[in-house]
Amino acid sequence: MSSTSSYECAICLHRYQSPTLIPTCGHTFCASCVASLPTDRLRSTASCPLCRNRFDVRACVPNYALAAALESEAHGEPASPRPSAPPLETVQFTTHAPNVPRASQSSAVQRLRSLGFPAGLARLVTDADSRVGLRLFILDNSGSTGEMDGNKLTAEYGTLKMKACSRWDEIKAMAVLQARVAVAVGVPAEFHLLNPLGGNRSSSLSEGDGFVRVHDEESFSRFNSMLAASSPRGVTPLADSLRGIRRRLDAETERLRGKQVFLTIATDGLPTSATSGHSDVRARDDMVSELRALSVHFGVQLVIRLCTDDNDVVDFFGKLDAETELSMDVLDDFKSEAQEVRRCGNGWLTYAPAVHTVREGGTCIKLLDLLDERALNVHETAALVELLFGVDASTGVDIPLALDYTSDLGAYCDEVKRRADLLGTYYNPLSGRCEPLVNVGALRKALTPRGVLGKAFGYLFGM
Repeated sequence: MSSTSSYECAICLHRYQSPTLIPTCGHTFCASCVASLPTDRLRSTASCPLCRNRFDVRACVPNYALAAALESEAHGEPASPRPSAPPLETVQFTTHAPNVPRASQSSAVQRLRSLGFPAGLARLVTDADSRVGLRLFILDNSGSTGEMDGNKLTAEYGTLKMKACSRWDEIKAMAVLQARVAVAVGVPAEFHLLNPLGGNRSSSLSEGDGFVRVHDEESFSRFNSMLAASSPRGVTPLADSLRGIRRRLDAETERLRGKQVFLTIATDGLPTSATSGHSDVRARDDMVSELRALSVHFGVQLVIRLCTDDNDVVDFFGKLDAETELSMDVLDDFKSEAQEVRRCGNGWLTYAPAVHTVREGGTCIKLLDLLDERALNVHETAALVELLFGVDASTGVDIPLALDYTSDLGAYCDEVKRRADLLGTYYNPLSGRCEPLVNVGALRKALTPRGVLGKAFGYLFGM
C-alpha cells in the first residue's frame, strides 16, 4: 500500500479532510463523512461503516496524530504510513491545532493555566476553540434569582470552598469566569441580560445596558460594570431575548461562516412573556420555536445551565433535551454535576472547576459532554486520559503516553499517576478537598474488562 492510499478515508475514498476518530471502535474518517452518516434523531447515534458498532456522533474527536501526519506529508516531510482505520491503541494524540500559530496557542494555554486549568485541558480547549466563532450567554436576572439557594466556589484565606449565595450571584460567578476564558483564548463571548438595565429588548441594545461582547481587558471591564449595575428584577421572557440574538446573528452570517456558535442560557425559571410572570404553553412554545430557529439557521449548539432544583423547571428542560432534535446539553450546578458524573460511572476523573467551566460554555470536546450521560467505555476512557495527560505539565507541549494500557495496565496507570502528581491538585466538590485530577485505582477498574462489565450493569440497573 502506498503512503498516499494509506491516508484515504474509507467512506469517500479521498484524502482525509479533518480526520475524525470514533472513540468506541478506533476507526477514523473525514469529519464531513462522519457527519453524513444516518443517525438516530433522538439519540444522535450512528453505525461505524467498517465494524457496524453503534457510536454517539457527539463523542467523536479529531484524530490529531493523523492530522499532523497529513500536514507533514503536505510539507514534504517524511511520515510513516498509517492505515486508514487505525485501532485506537495505535493513535497518539497531540493537541496542536494546525490553523493556530504555536506561539499564540502557547500563550492561550498559559493564560488558561493561570485560571486553574490543567495543562492538558488548557491545550485541548485552545485547540477546540480554534473552530468556535462566538459564544453567547443569556443571564437570567429575573426576580426569582434573588433566592438564596445558590452556591459558588470561593477562596477564603487561601482555601477553596463552596459558599451559599443568591442564584444571581451564582450566575454572575459563572459569567465572570466565562468572560475570563474568552479573553484567554481569544474567542469573543457576548453576555445578554435577560432583563436589560434600560428595559429595552430590541436587537439594537447599547453595550452596557443589555449586553457586552467580551474579547479583551477593556471589554471585560465594561462587562463587570454591567453586572455590578444589575440586580434581580422582572420576569423570564426567554423567547424575546432569543429573538434579539437571532437578529444579531443574521448580521454576522459571513463572519461566522464555517465556525461553531454556542449559546448558554443560565436560568432558574420557566419561560414567560415580557408582561407576565406566569409561564403558559404559548410562552414555552415560543421559546422552543426560537431555539429551533437558532439551531436550524445558524447551527447553534445549546447549553441550559440550571440554577434551581425546582422540579417543574428541571423536568421541562430535561424533556426538551430528550424529546426534541435540538443539540442541547442541560447542566446543573458544579456539585450536582460532579455527583452525576460519579453516578454514571466516571468517578475516576476529578470533576474539577475547569471541567465544569468548559462544559458550561459549550464545547466541541464531546467526551466531556458524555460524562454525565453514561459511563465512558474503555476506548473513550483511554482517549480522554490521553487528551488530558498527554502533555507536559508545565509547558503544555505534547508528550503522548507511549505505554499501551492493553498490554501493561499497571505500568500505564503508574505513568498516569506520575503525570497527575506533576499537575498538582484540583478542588473536588464531592469531598470538599483538593485532589489529583485522576483517581488511579478507579481508572484501573475502568480500563479492565471487569470494570467495563461492572459499569455496564451499574448503568443498566442503577447500581
